[in-house]
Amino acid sequence: MSYFRWFLAVSLVTGLAVAETIRVPEDYPTARLALEAAANGDTVLISGGSVSRNVYFNGNDVVLIGQSLLGNDFRNFANRITSLPTAERGAVVDSFMSAVPGFPFAEADVFCYFIYRGSTNSVAVAGDFNGWNPTNANLSRLADTNFWYREYVFEADARLDYKLVLNGSQWILDPRNPNTVSGGFGPNSELAMPDYVQPTEIAANPAIAHGSVFDTTITSAILGNSRPIRIYTPPGYAAATTDSFPMILFHDGLEYLALANVKNIFDNLIDQQRIQSLIGVFVHPIDRNNELGFTKRLQYEAFIIDELMPLVTSRYRIKSDPAARAMTGPSLGGLITTQICYNHPDVFGLAAPFSPSYWANDRVVFNEVVNGPVQPLKFYLDWGTYEPSIMVDGRLMSDYLDTAGYELTWQEWHEGHSWGSWRAHVDNALEFFFPGSALGTGQPAEIAEGFELFQNYPNPFNPETTIRFQLPFPADISLKIFDLLGREVVTLKSGFAAQGEHTVVWNGQNTNGETVGSGFYFYRLVSQKFSETRRMLLIR
Repeated sequence: MSYFRWFLAVSLVTGLAVAETIRVPEDYPTARLALEAAANGDTVLISGGSVSRNVYFNGNDVVLIGQSLLGNDFRNFANRITSLPTAERGAVVDSFMSAVPGFPFAEADVFCYFIYRGSTNSVAVAGDFNGWNPTNANLSRLADTNFWYREYVFEADARLDYKLVLNGSQWILDPRNPNTVSGGFGPNSELAMPDYVQPTEIAANPAIAHGSVFDTTITSAILGNSRPIRIYTPPGYAAATTDSFPMILFHDGLEYLALANVKNIFDNLIDQQRIQSLIGVFVHPIDRNNELGFTKRLQYEAFIIDELMPLVTSRYRIKSDPAARAMTGPSLGGLITTQICYNHPDVFGLAAPFSPSYWANDRVVFNEVVNGPVQPLKFYLDWGTYEPSIMVDGRLMSDYLDTAGYELTWQEWHEGHSWGSWRAHVDNALEFFFPGSALGTGQPAEIAEGFELFQNYPNPFNPETTIRFQLPFPADISLKIFDLLGREVVTLKSGFAAQGEHTVVWNGQNTNGETVGSGFYFYRLVSQKFSETRRMLLIR
């Protein structure tokens, strides 16, 4: 089937959906659950509401109608401020700022407030969620205070980059948010919603064995230039009796090392036996846009195949089997990854395009793949819902690859076009292509059905209860307790957990060691791949 006939068929099928109104609490008990169930064009109506706003959620445009677009806690605070005499407002703002656990302030899982306090004529916010355009994203001043805020609705596991913009021109990091992420144009502030799990594999671990990184330079007769290349070899490479290793090549390679901490990812995943020992090749572009996407893309392809690969395979013990050779890159790097792997499946059999820019060159690479013969390739695709055009192309490409019979997995995250996103998901691609002994012989996507959060026992309980969960493969997880209002009570477990069954005992106390009262509580287990919540009853 040609791409155009296939696209028409997909469009006709998806075009049958009719917009619906989803009601809270009649259809779903909370706004979060209703929003998660909503499709593009649906309306979420919170009982008794009349305030309306279009929100972008799960990659869909949804109309949200409620009494207010503010959560209960923030609405109560704002109402109190406006009801007080001017002289008393500053002290209440002080109390609120001291009580907020972090900035931006997240409430009820999906409400988020960007907050700035200071003397200024205007404040706006720009980030992944509005195309980095602050024009229509001004913060509102609360009454006559120096407290500014803007509310948004985001998915509970969203992670987004942003900056504040003062007086229309001064772009700054959020002064109250210590969390930043490095990008191609410097650091940005990082918003991580409550269910987002930070990628612990990017952190250096001094207690484990480390691989080595070697610098070299390669001169290309094809491109007429020279560039730095860095090579990662795994721990024990020099003394290993293994005759050859799998490999992965990174476009924008120096950024992968500096901004994505890939060396740490390699070291940690190899130590945890989540991936096989492998070799990494990090390639730096000289004329990035043209080499990876436009006028020099074919010459760059020839450079990789005919000049770089013969050099690195002559110096390092790299497997010759294309099924043991991967390539990856973000944005235009994802585009060139698709192009080179599709044109040379005899050299690279594993393709991992991240946020691929399939729009470039009138979509020539995209069209070549969907209109050309099926190649012996295995794909891992990855993109965010806050890069809409790339998300659409990613969905179309993954649908085509699946229909055509390619072996693939794909991941869609509530994130943007950012190194903060790409660095957090390198492990997913590596585990899919090169699963280590800790993952067994199957792939994560195939054994994920083994994930389970069990009902606590005893239930009801007093004074303590046991929570049991099962992981089909090692993962970074968080296990938290919440009260009926959605407020976090305590974190029972956070960080890396091995494959298998785990038990955690909750003693009925909060983070401060204080005994909590009788009532219903929720316990939620979250990883980068799963989320599940159950209810329990404490009776004093």
